[in-house]
Amino acid sequence: MKREEDALQEAVIRIFRLMLPGAIIHHSPNEGNRGGKRGIIDGVRRKKMGVIAGWPDTIIIDKGTTYVVETKPPGKYLSAAQKDLKAKFEDQNIQYFIVQTIDDAVEVAKMIKI
Repeated sequence: MKREEDALQEAVIRIFRLMLPGAIIHHSPNEGNRGGKRGIIDGVRRKKMGVIAGWPDTIIIDKGTTYVVETKPPGKYLSAAQKDLKAKFEDQNIQYFIVQTIDDAVEVAKMIKI
C-alpha cells in the first residue's frame, strides 16, 4: 500500500514541476521508524528537530504565495493531526489541497497558475 502512495506522490511532484516551472516545490518526508524502541527514539528525535505531526506532503511557493498539498490515495482520509493542521493553515489563509489522483494534481496546478 505504501508503494501506491509513493507512486502517486512521485507523479504529483512531476506534474507540479512540469506545470509550475517557476515555483519552489518541496516534499517533506515524515517517514521514519514506527515500531518498537527504535520508533520511540526516532519519534522523539524528530519532534525535537521540529517535525510536526500531520505535516502535509508538499509545499509549493509560487509568486510569493504558499500552498500546501496532502497526497492521499483514493479511499484514504486525513488523520486527526492532519485535520487539525489543515485548519491551522486555513486560519493563516494558506490554501490546503488534498490530491487523490493525477487529475486532482493537474487541477491544483491549474488553480495555482491563475
